[in-house]
Amino acid sequence: MSSEQEAKVEASVYTFGELARNFKNKPINYLELHERLMEIGLMGEIFVYESECKKLSGTKYEEMVNREIAEDPTNGYDILSYERDGTPLHIEVKTTTSNKDQFFLSKHELDTAKKFKEQDKKHVVYFVKNILSNEPTVERIKDIAENTNFIFEETNYKVTKNQ
Repeated sequence: MSSEQEAKVEASVYTFGELARNFKNKPINYLELHERLMEIGLMGEIFVYESECKKLSGTKYEEMVNREIAEDPTNGYDILSYERDGTPLHIEVKTTTSNKDQFFLSKHELDTAKKFKEQDKKHVVYFVKNILSNEPTVERIKDIAENTNFIFEETNYKVTKNQ
């Protein structure tokens, strides 16, 4: 089975609805917070993946949508999709359980967005809000690095012992 076929099987095994129901029914254990955040991210990715497949329904590009890219963080984005005209679309998915207009973007993800812009490739951030609601909303953010609707604030530092 090809990796593309495996991604389709995974998406068909876990629907967005099933993932959301399973998540809502779990009690919060702060020792598992990281796992929960990963689940929230996965729900957002599956939600966007399913939306992209629906958007491309009836085209040859529907079968080419690939969320397997998210498994390798060195890619700097989560899903390779397409516009209906066949233009490749590189999607970074950010997900929250609230309706706040705030998410975290790594330096690598931002650098990837800038690189794609320089290469004239389409890169979009899909910001999924209220992922646990019955109707999550998605904001499609183009040119994140140059988008004046957002403020960037550094929040992390790499610390290395001085030798």
